[in-house]
Amino acid sequence: SIFLIHFSLLSKSGPGDTFMSPEFQKTLTGNMHQYNPETHDLNFTAKFIELNKQMYLSNQRITATHPYSSKWYSWPFLSRSVFFWQDTAGPRPEKIYLLGNPFVWWAGSAALILLLIYSFKKLLKKKLPNLTENFILLGFFINLLPFIGIGRVMFLYHYFPSLIFTILALAYLTDKANKKSVFVFLTIISIAGFLYFSPLTYGLPISPQAERYLFWFSNWR
Repeated sequence: SIFLIHFSLLSKSGPGDTFMSPEFQKTLTGNMHQYNPETHDLNFTAKFIELNKQMYLSNQRITATHPYSSKWYSWPFLSRSVFFWQDTAGPRPEKIYLLGNPFVWWAGSAALILLLIYSFKKLLKKKLPNLTENFILLGFFINLLPFIGIGRVMFLYHYFPSLIFTILALAYLTDKANKKSVFVFLTIISIAGFLYFSPLTYGLPISPQAERYLFWFSNWR
């Protein structure tokens, strides 16, 4: 459904056409193949397959390394950041890092592990996880496991789809615990973590001394 919208919105010819077949290019407005009678049109399914094939091959051809790259198995632990931008012209440096709220991040990872153990115990008792538990676990692993087979350089933001499901796991277990104190505690530390790391999120000016307190681990810098 996403690609259906994609093809509807991006219907004009552009510099990326050269990666695609003449048949694919014929479906694009303003392309040289648009009125070529010897070239047949592709239907949605054929375009979907060709575009995904080209995206896969393009990613497989990427061999460059990057100092802020990270492996898929490190993402649940938030062991590496991504440095985006800096401005050191003013009296206090301004920097933007993709780091994430560690309290939410680690709590979500812990919740996902607990949910996995809880579901495994259910299976040992010959009980099936309910619909919500299956949805969360399948959503997490379907989005994470494909990265095992990808050899190109990867970054923390590739984990974002799976991260959503760890947060859902955290919300689900918090609701299941039915303890207001747990909800209040998680809310407080989430807000506190957001405010604490906001200088790195929004590029706010901070002193070098304050900056040192934001990088809890050397791999974050």
